[in-house]
Amino acid sequence: MAKYAYEAVTLMGRTQKGSIEAENETDALAQLKKANLIPVAVAEQPFLTRQFELRKNRKLNTSELVWIMRKLASYQKAGMPLRRAVAALIEQKPRGAAARALGEVEERLTSGSSIAEAFRETGKFEPLIVSMIEAGERSGKLEDTLRMASDLLTKRVRLKQAVKSALTLPVAEGILAVLVTIGLIAFVVPRIAKMFSSLGAKLPGITQFYLNMSRTITHDTVFVVIGLFLVWRGLKLLWKRPEARVRAELALFRLPIVGELAQATATARVSTALAGLTSSSVPLRDALEYASNISSFLCIRLAVREAAEEVVTSGVQLSVALARTKGLPKDLGYAIATGEASGTVSAAIANYAEDLSNWVDSQLKALTGLLEPIMTVFFGLLLGPVGIAIYLPTISFGQAVLHSTGGHP
Repeated sequence: MAKYAYEAVTLMGRTQKGSIEAENETDALAQLKKANLIPVAVAEQPFLTRQFELRKNRKLNTSELVWIMRKLASYQKAGMPLRRAVAALIEQKPRGAAARALGEVEERLTSGSSIAEAFRETGKFEPLIVSMIEAGERSGKLEDTLRMASDLLTKRVRLKQAVKSALTLPVAEGILAVLVTIGLIAFVVPRIAKMFSSLGAKLPGITQFYLNMSRTITHDTVFVVIGLFLVWRGLKLLWKRPEARVRAELALFRLPIVGELAQATATARVSTALAGLTSSSVPLRDALEYASNISSFLCIRLAVREAAEEVVTSGVQLSVALARTKGLPKDLGYAIATGEASGTVSAAIANYAEDLSNWVDSQLKALTGLLEPIMTVFFGLLLGPVGIAIYLPTISFGQAVLHSTGGHP
């Protein structure tokens, strides 16, 4: 996606400047229209300008959002006016993006904007959170909505941390094993081979194989780097093609254990967001649109948007529309169907998301135990052949030395 700078006019007649990510200029204009903004100018940002803007105007991270939502909910419960509540947050001297965002929110509240408008106009708050707060303002349940948004974000953080804690150590160990293997091939194997060749003996086949690999790594480094870059570039271009990316993601979901966990984690995030939005009385189509953007998997984003379009245009029940899509597990549709029958769709989605999150957490703990023997096998397959390639010439070298000295050390 590219970054587009824009200047637009709000429905209240105020000029607003900012930047958005979009596939192209048409997509950028469509996003502005959906945000009830009238575009005046839209242009793609140069790379250096984009990097500066990303640092200066980055969106708030989840921990910052949780802090702001929870504090505002507490102040609302105490009866504190919104402007005073935001000022109280600023007095606590938050840093970086949080400080800038709250300062902009206070300015907009002072000029007469609602809290949802103020959040939206800063461009630093997630559309999902903004839509929840906007619905909370309309229904007069802003305090409940703020607390619900905080809980939703907290669940997201908990799920993300569970995945990260399960994968960090194995990934680090795998990278270390690869680096050690490269080091042995590049520096140790050539020395052993040189010592062995000095006796005029022929290298074992496995040692010769790794010696050739060592020469490729050390002497043809430029070509190796260029080759890796071309492979990376090709995969990146292929990944930008929606059809290829969707096929790859669906193939990932079909893998045992890893695929199930990836799909379940993505579905838990989307369903948690959808439960929060629907319980805040956000219109179903908007709720589905915002929830779909939570997922990093394109196949899930397209599945949710496809279901939203079918619900709105054909009047199909949400459970049926979701069950027809690819990328989402079928039991999500079954859970929603139960809620539709009893009139408690939001609660049904929330219960499903909670159960799925708990299942992911338990599976990740079980997977952590399985990863130890898996990593042991991985290390053996990676380092074992290199060790043999080093060990065989060493034995032969010792035998040759003994033979040359008549069997005496």
